[in-house]
Amino acid sequence: MRTLRERDTSQACSPWPCAAAVAIVALTGACSDAARPTSHATTTYAGAGSVPGSSAAPPPHKGTAGGAVSWVDAGPSEPDPNFQDVDASTFLCNPAAAWSPGRPIAGLPAGLHAAAFSVTPDERSVAWIDDAGATHVADRAIASEPFGNGQTVAVTAQASPRSLSLSADGLHLVFVKPDAKGFAEVTRDARGGTFEAPAETAFALVNQWVVSLGATVADPAYGSDGSTFFYSQLGAPVTVSESRASHAGATPAWTAGSPRGGAPVSPVHIDAETFYRHPVSSSLDGLTLFISDDYPSTPTARAVYRTSLGGEFTLSVALGAWTSVHPNAACSRLYYLEGGSPRLADRQ
Repeated sequence: MRTLRERDTSQACSPWPCAAAVAIVALTGACSDAARPTSHATTTYAGAGSVPGSSAAPPPHKGTAGGAVSWVDAGPSEPDPNFQDVDASTFLCNPAAAWSPGRPIAGLPAGLHAAAFSVTPDERSVAWIDDAGATHVADRAIASEPFGNGQTVAVTAQASPRSLSLSADGLHLVFVKPDAKGFAEVTRDARGGTFEAPAETAFALVNQWVVSLGATVADPAYGSDGSTFFYSQLGAPVTVSESRASHAGATPAWTAGSPRGGAPVSPVHIDAETFYRHPVSSSLDGLTLFISDDYPSTPTARAVYRTSLGGEFTLSVALGAWTSVHPNAACSRLYYLEGGSPRLADRQ
């Protein structure tokens, strides 16, 4: 049994382009019983790892003790006891996995450069924001086919930095409101269909809570399970909160959520600078959250882990100089942006 004992104490972290602190919030629990976000203590520890699959990387890495895979624990001194004797294969997204070099995604426009990117867990729908700020969605019938011609989706202007997320069924596309005080979404009845005008109905409770705090938000990210939504709340230490949506009606109702913290998603303070992490996507089992450290010169994608649903994230594995990482349902493929170019890597 391979256990999670290896560690890397080097530091690689990334700044948020805003001076305010960030709270990563994910939504879990019944709508009427949502806990409200609260501040968590920050931790000044992060870890760095190899860069599998990038153009500057060595050949694909294996999870060996020689440092090809770096585990990052809750603190700089001792391994996190929650992970010390956990079999890596416990997780759907195995932290010891090796990934192939990235390759282009069939059917997407040649030379595409995206500012934001999202793929559904079944690999049948993809969304992106181009350099001009336009939002596009493309679909395909099965994952082995190329994507078809994309459609341009009419969304309102977004707060900067621009971001978006497709729901697991490909029917909802969420983005940040122009004033960054909440979220809105566009929806469609079926894949290939036309998206309707933007609406805030599904996020009414979230938006009301954000306004009541006088906060702003960023980084919307639907969970792969179809019932979880992550986001960053600016103005508090980085935490992760989760809320399960109510699906009683045609439109799910998201709650404000309750915090989930841990060193891998907390701010890191180095000298006079503070660096932040931003949620992007999650695994189908809910135990892995994919985040980005958006350092201007070297963006780093990470998979962060917890041992139970609702628990804190206390393990981090650096994936590469990527952004917008999305796993498929089996976590056998990773879709991501490298230098703005959409790429795909296979688990080996």
